[in-house]
Amino acid sequence: MTMQAVRDSALAPGLVIQSLDAFRESSLSARYKQQSYEFVPVNVGQILDVGCGTGDDVLALAERCGSVTLVFGLDRQLASIDEASRRARNVALNVQFAVGDAHALPFANDCFDVVRADRLLYEVDDRARVLKELVRVTRPGGRLLLHDHEAVLTRDRALVYGLSSSELFGSWPWQESEAAHNQERGVSLLGIKANPNWKRSNDA
Repeated sequence: MTMQAVRDSALAPGLVIQSLDAFRESSLSARYKQQSYEFVPVNVGQILDVGCGTGDDVLALAERCGSVTLVFGLDRQLASIDEASRRARNVALNVQFAVGDAHALPFANDCFDVVRADRLLYEVDDRARVLKELVRVTRPGGRLLLHDHEAVLTRDRALVYGLSSSELFGSWPWQESEAAHNQERGVSLLGIKANPNWKRSNDA
């Protein structure tokens, strides 16, 4: 069962949370998650984790970046956000959580230094719309970090790379080939949103 299927299933909220925790604790996820944290700059202003689940990645990023950084977690499932808020209650970290839809992010344009989506695009109804939303809320010069199934970020690369020509400075696989090109672990990409004043060297 996929993570989004777990979230959307008729399971009791407690069982959903147990399933999410079991995945997070597996060796399958541990290696690429740590790598993804390392691609988040410290001392940035705001980070958004879309599809944050129970918020463990949000807490890890907040601990890495320090109190100057606000890390915001968004998920469409109330039970997950309630659990994320509970886990954050007794830690002195600069985090916020909210229920929201990745197809229509409740944020202004260009407001996050880093936007992260871990195994989100594979599960959503309209990948192109969600990807555009992720780019929309990333500030110029900010980072868009994606990790998802190979089918989304490799075979369907036209969807991801299609925005590169106009909205992203570039997208490329992360360095560790085992994590970046494995059917089960998925593929990881980093994109830098272009400054609107930036032009390619061969532009008029």
